[in-house]
Amino acid sequence: MKPQATLSCTRATLGGLLLAVAVCALFQFTPVPVAATQGATAQPTATPPSYWVRITHVKPGMEGAFRDLQINEALPALKKGGVKEHNVWNTAVFGEGYEYISVEPSRGLANLDEPNPMTKALGAEGARALNAKWSQLVADTRRFSVQLRPELCIPLKRDAEPKLAVVYRTKIAPFRTQEYEDIFKNFTLSWLRKGESNGFLMSKVGLGGDNNEYFGMFFLDSFAGIDKWGISLVKAGTSGGSGGAAPKLAGVVLSQESAVYRYVPELSIRPEAQKAAK
Repeated sequence: MKPQATLSCTRATLGGLLLAVAVCALFQFTPVPVAATQGATAQPTATPPSYWVRITHVKPGMEGAFRDLQINEALPALKKGGVKEHNVWNTAVFGEGYEYISVEPSRGLANLDEPNPMTKALGAEGARALNAKWSQLVADTRRFSVQLRPELCIPLKRDAEPKLAVVYRTKIAPFRTQEYEDIFKNFTLSWLRKGESNGFLMSKVGLGGDNNEYFGMFFLDSFAGIDKWGISLVKAGTSGGSGGAAPKLAGVVLSQESAVYRYVPELSIRPEAQKAAK
């Protein structure tokens, strides 16, 4: 397959946070948490993990105060309230400015009937006071769930710390999500495995978002690594890629956008098991 044809196919078929990602959805992308999804492809029949994604846009000029509030008040409260994992990513050069994405493993919908971790830690009045401070620094926010698609992921390197992620958000035509997943699994994924990245996570948006949207998240170490990753994909396409003709996706993929995010460890809560493994 020619490199140009391969790249065209990639733009049309890469999953799109939350990280994720999200990412992830979220997005779970995704930007989606790293440690919790390692080895996820080993059990395709198990119920895929779900994540809660929050996308927040901080008011210009308020980022310093926003980070201070998270570090000094919000994170301690979350920990005291029982949150074991809370991963935060921030736009890095490419994407919407002042954007932060937080991702947590889903605690189950039934938990939403109970006081949230912030209220458990601070009480109702304390939580309201903290939220009032937070609202003064934030322009808008959105929360939704995403579910990982293990069969569409590339396992993450176990020794890789989260640093940078290239996130693709892809919107699919209604009633054609299964068609999109089949194309990605049978055509694109084997080719993407040849790229030099630390892994790839794909998730689908659920409650609170567009149910026809996907978040795809590639993990890399640096911007130089992103450049090297792109070159490696071109070489993979030149050497044959995944084989066969590129599927026709007209009418399947409606739109796609990409951004780069940097992991923010000082605003995150890492799983204790992962800390112990270092």
